[in-house]
Amino acid sequence: MDRLLRATGREAGDVAQPWAEIEAELGTELPGDYEQLCQAFGVGEFSQEVSVLCADETRVDDLLTHWRGLLESDDSSDGPFAPDRIHEPGTTGA
Repeated sequence: MDRLLRATGREAGDVAQPWAEIEAELGTELPGDYEQLCQAFGVGEFSQEVSVLCADETRVDDLLTHWRGLLESDDSSDGPFAPDRIHEPGTTGA
């Protein structure tokens, strides 16, 4: 995280995130470094290539809002996420 902050010329922020709520709905624990990334930067993009989704009051780039939309559009056919599936709580992703 320190290298990323130096590379972007940013100071570490402290963007509060409701991790317990997010992880409970996702049904999985998120990696600690992802949590650090969200807390330092909040919602945003790096060069329009890497999107950081976390809790967003505007719901524009909210992690759970995006995830719910992906769940609604995912199906068992050869859709855009085949052969992978969108993670659903209680599943192994298979």
